Amino acid sequence: MPAPPSFDSVSTLTGLLAWDFSDASPLGVGVLAAGASLLLLGAVAGAQYWRRERAARVERVADASPTAGPKSFEDAPVALLSFTPSGTLLRSNREAARLLDLPAEFGDARQTWATLFGADSLAEFTMSLERSPRAELEIAVGTGQFGRWLRVSGATASRGFEVCIEDITQRRMAEAELQYAAMHDPLTGLLNRRGLEVRLKHAADRFRDGEPVAVAYLDLDRFKPVNDMFGHAAGDQVLRQVAARLREHIGNPHTLARVGGDEFIMLFVGIPLEEARTMCDAALHAVHDTPFRFEDKAFRVDGSIGLTPVYGSEVDQDVIVACDRACAEAKRDGGGRVILASDGAAAALELKDEQRLLQVLGEDSGNEGLITHLQPIVSLHHPTKSLSYEVLVRLVDDDGEPMAPGRFLNACERNGLSSRLDRQVLARALRWLEESPAHREALGFAALNVARASLSDECFIADVRSLLRTHPAAARRICFEISEEAAIDDPKGIRRFVDIVRDFGARLALDDFGAQYTSFSHIREFRSDFVKIDAALIRDIDANPASFSIVRSIVDVCHDLGMECIAECAETESILRTLLELDLDYAQGYALSRPLDQQTVLDAQDGAALVANPQIAALLGRERSSPLTRFAPRRQGSANR
Repeated sequence: MPAPPSFDSVSTLTGLLAWDFSDASPLGVGVLAAGASLLLLGAVAGAQYWRRERAARVERVADASPTAGPKSFEDAPVALLSFTPSGTLLRSNREAARLLDLPAEFGDARQTWATLFGADSLAEFTMSLERSPRAELEIAVGTGQFGRWLRVSGATASRGFEVCIEDITQRRMAEAELQYAAMHDPLTGLLNRRGLEVRLKHAADRFRDGEPVAVAYLDLDRFKPVNDMFGHAAGDQVLRQVAARLREHIGNPHTLARVGGDEFIMLFVGIPLEEARTMCDAALHAVHDTPFRFEDKAFRVDGSIGLTPVYGSEVDQDVIVACDRACAEAKRDGGGRVILASDGAAAALELKDEQRLLQVLGEDSGNEGLITHLQPIVSLHHPTKSLSYEVLVRLVDDDGEPMAPGRFLNACERNGLSSRLDRQVLARALRWLEESPAHREALGFAALNVARASLSDECFIADVRSLLRTHPAAARRICFEISEEAAIDDPKGIRRFVDIVRDFGARLALDDFGAQYTSFSHIREFRSDFVKIDAALIRDIDANPASFSIVRSIVDVCHDLGMECIAECAETESILRTLLELDLDYAQGYALSRPLDQQTVLDAQDGAALVANPQIAALLGRERSSPLTRFAPRRQGSANR
């Protein structure tokens, strides 16, 4: 094991963190870790002891001071010294001479405070005496292996001041070892999370002074098989070797820390971003290019790095999270590479979305960042006698603008918040329906999407049952939309959910039908009230014979089974005309209406009243042409309709 740090460096945390045990043997590091636990217990038990000792020292100084008499002064079991106000030593007893290695007779070489303890400490000690009749100071004397820590405590006297001295070197070194163990990873000798936090604070100071700061997150690839196939001893050896290789490329003033099983953080201070990226590339090559050895085995692992510069934000844990996401992106791209995340990168944007989402969906937030829009689902048979809509919830960003639905919903899925969101949307819908009885009675149905993850969440299902039981009249107006993909993946779970909500009079819609798995057997097994045909089939239904034929078949089967069909994405008048020809029951899309605010829909009497385009409104009131014949000429080989 290398020599301990110089005595001067132990006095500050910065010096403590500079103490590098990287070359220590595994046994030495393990002993240090075990010792740290014992020291921690000792520190707690010893705290009271040191407080008692401090009070006792003051009494001993008073009892054994020079004014107490020559004999008691010389024979005192503690080191005593007497100084003039300027710091000249007047007298010391035998214990002080032994402790400080003083000559028996001073002669012409008069000793002073400065020669014994340093000039700076004299000013500090005398200033303390000016504020209080007693003072205490811990002073480092000597350097290297000859250095010691002394506690000097004393009081004013008629000729100056008198002090009692105690050697506290062992205690200070024990504290230093304990702090080192608390700040470092015992396996690799690198900084741990706590040590990294200290360095992040220092980096934040330099960042505020205008120096560039960048943070990189390294995650090893193909490391888990080493542990699984050859045991944790092999894995530990690989991690030690990884740390040693990284240390060759990441040195002062930069920081290297191990923050997880096979995860490392690199903190770069005072260098341009491109130089930091070059160092990251070198670190990856150091990990990958040479196999790692354990006994007679050789392992080759790789790594992925997410690197981000710090711009306007603080140097804190948020920056590390952004790096972690960029690292995950590098792993998704195959690993063995560096991904640069900036404020405009997808990883940084995802992080901001998720932070906002967690804030809004917090237990005590009141959901003030969620806004509700309602998009009409217009009956194509009786537009003036029916009012239905889909409930859409949007997350408002920090600027007060609604996020794009994809960003919002993806953030929910990544953080496991889909069921919490679904529950809150349902609770909100039931509440406003209970508060608006006239609207509720005029309503055909209010469609609410249920996320795939929610359907397997027992807490969510229990919450749904409780909410529907609490709002029985409103429950009969709710239509839960469940995707075809979810119905296929967990048919038993879906049927259970369906049975529960049907008991309260709620209805079901099979959403996104035709997106990728379409099979008419799914319609037969999942007897929903509605089948919502996916936008991919509706978007070109007026121009694509295949889409036209598929939708026609879906409509026929659904009607034969007693289900109604809803077409998503009715964006144009031409699409709407085609839907009328195919005898669709409902349509939803911008040709009919964009999502509207809640009050506008609550004030409407029917779906037709929400159609703003007069041409579309007129189209809905006309008699339909003969259905199912639009593409007959094309099917006969004509190039024209």
